[in-house]
Amino acid sequence: MNSFCNRKILVTGASSGIGKATAYYLAGLEATIVAVDINQEGLNELKTDFNSKGYPIICIAENLQSDNLERIFTQAISDGVKLNGLVHCAGINSIISLSSLTKQRLHCVLEINFYSFVELVRLYSKKKYSNKGSIVGISSLAAIQPRPYELAYITSKAALNAAIPCLAIELASKQIRVNGIMPGVVNTGMINTKQTTEQKDFVDNMSKRAILGAAQQEDIASVVAFLLSDNSKIITGRIISADGGIF
Repeated sequence: MNSFCNRKILVTGASSGIGKATAYYLAGLEATIVAVDINQEGLNELKTDFNSKGYPIICIAENLQSDNLERIFTQAISDGVKLNGLVHCAGINSIISLSSLTKQRLHCVLEINFYSFVELVRLYSKKKYSNKGSIVGISSLAAIQPRPYELAYITSKAALNAAIPCLAIELASKQIRVNGIMPGVVNTGMINTKQTTEQKDFVDNMSKRAILGAAQQEDIASVVAFLLSDNSKIITGRIISADGGIF
């Protein structure tokens, strides 16, 4: 993998899960990380550990439901250095039966998982904030493997998948690539909380179907790094399955 020396990458959801693993993985490749998360305590812990390792980091506590996400970018380049990449890992799951799925609850999931991604890409594409580069959105195999009680989450990830090729075509003239990753079963906290019996059975079944088994967070981070790197310079508008070989 190429070095990310002199590259600044913005990572949302950076205080936990795939976002945190991605931040560490890229930092290990010499990238400067702009870590964005709503969890201030998690960001503080991340910054302390990064500092101890000598990894450069800028931490920005922000709610992606905010109407003004541009302040993320003004803070990110306050040192005078533009961004070279964006990774949208932030997201929430929502296990809700149809009878309880109100318009407001659906909107909340879409706002964080999908609407904010589009807005972040829109802002990143401004020349004052970025120097060309690559964008990666973390989707989910659930987008093409429907299951009950997750209409909001699955719809948000399917929307992400649909948006990525559109964004890639539009931003190609600016030399900005846009791709997505669909992880399968990943050992994160998200898949272990608030699951129904049906959901646990589904995850167990998917894990068994993956010929390479369930992924670790670092496995997904390595695919992110590939899509951000020059090694993938001819790949854009694609959604890559990183599911351990589920058939």
